[in-house]
Amino acid sequence: MLCFLSITATLCAQETNKETTRLFELPPYSIHQTFRIDLGKENQLWLQLGQMQDLAHWSNIDSILQVFLNDMKTFRDSLSDPSTTKRIDYVIDLSGRKRIRIRQSRPPGAAFLLDQGEPALLKLEQDSIHILLMFPSSTGVRYNRLSFYINQYSGLEGFINGSLNNKLRLLRQNVGSQYIGNDWTWRMGVNYMKADPSISSEHFRFAHAEEENRNSLLLNTTVRVDAQNYKNYFTPSFSLGVAIRLSVGEIQHAFKATWEPFFFFTTDAQGHTQTLHNDFLVFSYIYGNAPRHADEKPVNLAFGIRPAFSLGYLVNREGAYFEKHSFRLSAARLNLYQDNIYLEPCMYFHDLFRGVTPGIRISLEGFF
Repeated sequence: MLCFLSITATLCAQETNKETTRLFELPPYSIHQTFRIDLGKENQLWLQLGQMQDLAHWSNIDSILQVFLNDMKTFRDSLSDPSTTKRIDYVIDLSGRKRIRIRQSRPPGAAFLLDQGEPALLKLEQDSIHILLMFPSSTGVRYNRLSFYINQYSGLEGFINGSLNNKLRLLRQNVGSQYIGNDWTWRMGVNYMKADPSISSEHFRFAHAEEENRNSLLLNTTVRVDAQNYKNYFTPSFSLGVAIRLSVGEIQHAFKATWEPFFFFTTDAQGHTQTLHNDFLVFSYIYGNAPRHADEKPVNLAFGIRPAFSLGYLVNREGAYFEKHSFRLSAARLNLYQDNIYLEPCMYFHDLFRGVTPGIRISLEGFF
């Protein structure tokens, strides 16, 4: 009986914790756009929107911060320790009721900064304040969240000086209804506002309420043109095949089967040019961002490494360039532009990893 009661108590505690988390956290896929504002000294503000038109709700951040700080005066003494790391969640629901969750953690050891021989307490983690607002919509509830990541919670009041309101006004002036335009510049996967580079956004997406359900399965024809090296040869190739794209929320899984002929150019005994082609059958998997619509290609602007895997097998052999039972294996690729242009390291071998030859290829790909 004692064992049974202890198990029941644990289960109740776990369920209570899940309910508490649900009350203070964003539901999955409720945010369609995030903007970041650099506040200096490694302090940051994040504005997460359920729809782009919600930007109008944040025209007066100073007023929202003042209301928040007035409500937090009751907890001033418990938040006065500068050595603790604080996370505060502040939620205003549809009826105007407010919920507050405060979590503090103390570091396992103390860190100090020596300044002219005098030790000063060094805090290694930032405090975070998350203000979550709910708005009615045709689908029920829409969520917005304002987050501050600052070195000390006590410094939050210092941002009520009109500068944040000015930045939000500038943001509204430089954002269209759907896409970032010429008023923004893109560098290393991040969009920066030209008028104020402290304002940035990694992704700019559609923000229509009817597009909440983004799960889809789509069959496409894929065409690709490649250039690669094989041993001492420069070999162009192209690919034709089909792709199955499975989108689940923010993520897309692409499975492809393609026919890929390699072309080698040589001369015969009479000096005539000959073209020999060796055909590979290739199976690939690519992990990436999902599109906003099921019938459009995903937009992956970020320059970086894309998780991917492919394995090809030689099904037609001309000349003595490849051994019988040759394979081509690649893992990961460097995305250069929207998953249309990318670099892919690979290796060729035959039988069970015999005669391994490294290679690199550049590809231009499209879906139809």
